[in-house]
Amino acid sequence: MSWINVEKRFHDVDVSTYGRGLYILPDISTLEQTGSTEVPAGTAKLFKPGPVFRKARSAFPTAAEPARPQFQFVLPTAPTGPAQLEILDAAGKEVRKMEITAHAGLNGAYWDLLYDGPKLVELRTTPPENPHIWEEPRFQGKEIRTITHWGITGTTGIPMAAPGNYQVKLTVDGQSYTQPFEVLKDPAVEASTEVLRASTAAQLRARADITATSEMVNTMEKWRKQVEDAQKNGASAAGATSVNAGGATAAELNALNGSILKVERQLVSEDSVLSDDKYFPSAYKVYMNLIWLSGGLGQGASDEAGGLDDAPTTQQLATLAHLEAQIASAKAGFEQLKTTTIPAFNKRMQGKVQAIAVE
Repeated sequence: MSWINVEKRFHDVDVSTYGRGLYILPDISTLEQTGSTEVPAGTAKLFKPGPVFRKARSAFPTAAEPARPQFQFVLPTAPTGPAQLEILDAAGKEVRKMEITAHAGLNGAYWDLLYDGPKLVELRTTPPENPHIWEEPRFQGKEIRTITHWGITGTTGIPMAAPGNYQVKLTVDGQSYTQPFEVLKDPAVEASTEVLRASTAAQLRARADITATSEMVNTMEKWRKQVEDAQKNGASAAGATSVNAGGATAAELNALNGSILKVERQLVSEDSVLSDDKYFPSAYKVYMNLIWLSGGLGQGASDEAGGLDDAPTTQQLATLAHLEAQIASAKAGFEQLKTTTIPAFNKRMQGKVQAIAVE
């Protein structure tokens, strides 16, 4: 050996040799915390993590996992169920929650610096344009389907954590252990920590808007699925082939479905609900606009590069505010359906059709 060095931030042991290369033993912090003694028998321990490095945007999503897990813990026996690992921000708010299949002895877990993703739209009804959609192999045996589109990836809309102070919380068989750690900025990123935090804040705002939109749409899809089932039952009972059979009852069901659909279409377009990722015939509504905007603010989407290492632009924030105004407008219609329209329908149709559950 010609030299040995311990990197202070990440506790890597670097060894150089005469002509034989450079060797690195990554992150010896676990060894430092145990020293020459083992963890006392019968006890669990979550080791204090070293800092986690937030790499430049160009390193994601293809960056390899670190040579060793960022979080390591030792268990005296195998737990009765999965271990829960939570990442918390400086204010104690949950960033990410993961389940780990742990075993007796030393365990490790990685975190890719991503937050939990937003709630996405779950479609339950049958679009008139494709009455056989549930017969397609991708949806057979399923009760819900998603809105798909070219360019949208599995990480679109999922924020990335900014540099700062965090905590990792491990829960095993009801017992919790917590350790603080720090996320550091990649020196290759020219943006300041403040800029990266502004980027994450905008990504979180978009995530919250996607979730709020999805929750309304998903609830309305549940309402419309009940209407759809009632229409089918009415047509079957009448021995008819059309869901418009049944006179006044069918008319009432159709009218309610139309009232719900009017609000739902403020948030998702008629084309989007076909789950066809090649459709471009009409302008997006709130949901897909938010998905693509979140890609621009965050990790990108197809030919949208993303802005993980940049502050949100004035135009992006203005667009976000515009979409939030549209969400508020749809919310007013949604609450009207929930508190007035559907209860009134249930009262009028009592004894004729199954009541539409609003919860």
